[in-house]
Amino acid sequence: MGTQVDMGGDDVYVNNIYIGTAQPQNVGGPSQSLLTNSTNIAAANTTGFTATAAQVAGAAGDQYLLLTGTLGAGANLTLPTVATMAAVVPMIVGNSWTWTVTNASSAAFTWTIVTNTGWTTSGTLTVAQNTTRTFVIKVTGATTMTITSVQTATYS
Repeated sequence: MGTQVDMGGDDVYVNNIYIGTAQPQNVGGPSQSLLTNSTNIAAANTTGFTATAAQVAGAAGDQYLLLTGTLGAGANLTLPTVATMAAVVPMIVGNSWTWTVTNASSAAFTWTIVTNTGWTTSGTLTVAQNTTRTFVIKVTGATTMTITSVQTATYS
């Protein structure tokens, strides 16, 4: 489980180091206040699709989605509903993680992140060819989440 250090205050589990007053019983369970670790997934879709909860959140932490399909035109990447996300993510207000999406398509078209039931969006939701965009996703209520664009970079 990593190294346990008691610094008082809220319990946090970061990069396999748990900081808090009691070791969590299970990663992602009720005692965890921050999702960590990372998962890398590739998707070869060539047209719009709805992401699975696992493509957005993984098992417990930061998620990297590499879009490798060759687009014939711009396409939408629709977020799963927050109800669907609840099967993967502990719906504890304040839980957050980064979701990094890379458009590695060989065609010069853009993916647009499209919202779904329960989401609030903020910032730019497009990912151009050869671009990586990072979002922070945060649980804001039992049935609500936010996605905020925080960084973009060139992918090559």
